[in-house]
Amino acid sequence: MNRLALLRALLWLLTAVFFAGAVERARFVSSTNVQRGGSQTAAPAFPQLPIAAESLNALADHIVGADAFRITRRPSPVPFGATADARAATVPKPSKPALVLSGIVGGPPWIGVVDGVPGHDQTVLVHSGDTLGGLRIRSITKDHVLVAGLDTVWRLTVHQPWQ
Repeated sequence: MNRLALLRALLWLLTAVFFAGAVERARFVSSTNVQRGGSQTAAPAFPQLPIAAESLNALADHIVGADAFRITRRPSPVPFGATADARAATVPKPSKPALVLSGIVGGPPWIGVVDGVPGHDQTVLVHSGDTLGGLRIRSITKDHVLVAGLDTVWRLTVHQPWQ
């Protein structure tokens, strides 16, 4: 056995001995404190005041009426504790863009020519994997372009292929 391995084993042994000694010392000190009636950690006692039953009933009615926990496990469209005015003001969904595929350029890899991309006033050249205005280009083939976004997947095709 070389000296480095022997030194490493000796250091691990000393570490274990010191750790076991520290644990025993901590147990000894805590047991002597308990025997002497020393400081024991306990929860502080607060004076108990009687709570009126009417206030508890009113609080329970408010909690049940607000319905903070829903079985559907989806967020409520109305914020918790909101008044009737907030329920009337719902946010409208954004309109879906009118995407038009003008053409497909090249060979593998294909490039799509798309009009109507949100945030772009002009025709846009798109590649597979691009993200434009919250829309992701999933794939491009010689016949169509798949665009995913919002809550819809569009399959765009060229109506009149160029001859």
